[in-house]
Amino acid sequence: MLLKRSNESHRLLETQLKAGRIVAMACDTIYGIVGRVPDTAGSIRRIKGRGETQPFLQLLPDSTAIESSGAILPQSDILTLWPGPFTFIFSMKNGETTAFRVPEDSSLRSLIREVASPLYSTSVNRTGEPPLYDPADIESEFGNALALVEDSGRLQGRQPSTVVDLTVRPYRILRQGAGVVPERFLTF
Repeated sequence: MLLKRSNESHRLLETQLKAGRIVAMACDTIYGIVGRVPDTAGSIRRIKGRGETQPFLQLLPDSTAIESSGAILPQSDILTLWPGPFTFIFSMKNGETTAFRVPEDSSLRSLIREVASPLYSTSVNRTGEPPLYDPADIESEFGNALALVEDSGRLQGRQPSTVVDLTVRPYRILRQGAGVVPERFLTF
């Protein structure tokens, strides 16, 4: 179902995500396939045709939510860049790594709070293909596999988030995207 972004679509997104369903929506920078952590990873992999076990990034409502995630906090104030177009990869207390982002869009942060769970997010595309920027194309390609496609207009020309590895020193940019990391975070 393709639905223009509105208060109604926000309520429907909340309902679908709480029920463990997968949706597509604008995630600040580009459209994302989104589902609740941890229940939807397998479904999202099937939708994307992604066989590997590489984890998806998780959207958080604010930077304080990182404290309860099991992440080892960085020794710098780089988290002051949140909310914004930055995905940070953290070392976790269990020895793994996980990518987190606090989106700039206040409506999306509100949705995450209302769902009461971090949300997985990954670009809307089949693995190895370019991302889709038009909600009509997303509906055409993935509509049968998604509970809802929220139409926030064409997002052509937008870049994905900048991905920064916080597990190494100095921090390393893995993908330059929409956010510019101040040099002081990359030189200590």
